[in-house]
Amino acid sequence: MKKPSIYQIKAGVSGHYFERKTLKFFGQTLKSFSVYKTDKPGVYRTAAPMVCRGRNVGISSAFWKDEGGGLFTKVNEEAK
Repeated sequence: MKKPSIYQIKAGVSGHYFERKTLKFFGQTLKSFSVYKTDKPGVYRTAAPMVCRGRNVGISSAFWKDEGGGLFTKVNEEAK
C-alpha cells in the first residue's frame, strides 16, 4: 500500500487537528508535515515542528489509521 500524502490524511479527518487556526497557532503549515509508515499496516505517523517566534519549540506528532475509503482516525501511540 502506498503511503498517503498529508493532504489525503487531512481530507479524511474530521476535527480541529488540521484546521487553519490550529496550524497557525503552532506556526505550522500542511507543507511542514511529514508522513511516515509504521510497523503496523495501515497506520501512519505525521510529524511537524512547532515554531514560536522563529524558534522550534517542539514537535507535533500523531498516529493515523487508514479506515479505507479515504477515511483516517487518530489512534493512541500505544495502540499503533
